[in-house]
Amino acid sequence: MPIPIPRPDHDPIPIPVPFLPPDRSQMRPYGAKPA
Repeated sequence: MPIPIPRPDHDPIPIPVPFLPPDRSQMRPYGAKPA
C-alpha cells in the first residue's frame, strides 16, 4: 500500500505498525517486534 505524503500542516508521522503489511519472512502478530 502506498505511503501517504506527509501533510504540510504537521510534522511527518511514521505509519503505525498495525498499518504495515505483514512480513512474510516473519509471520508475527501486529505490534510484535522482529527478533
